[in-house]
Amino acid sequence: GEPCFRYAPLPALDFNAAGLLYFPAFSMIAEMAAPAGGALREREITYLGNLDPGGMVSAEACAQGLSLRDGTGALLAAVTTRTG
Repeated sequence: GEPCFRYAPLPALDFNAAGLLYFPAFSMIAEMAAPAGGALREREITYLGNLDPGGMVSAEACAQGLSLRDGTGALLAAVTTRTG
């Protein structure tokens, strides 16, 4: 799909000392890309890759929720959100 949101993580805030994107940053990006619109019941994230500091994350809507990808199009995470 087409990207619905782009985010440039901040190295000083979104990455740990080992250069890995903090797990909570994935959830934050998903919420900014597609706000839950109600009480969040569950957010399932399947982590499939990591972003290098200085990289950009793109969120794309898909049948199951969101796909988070890096600048090359590599899949970083699959996100499903349930509200209610």
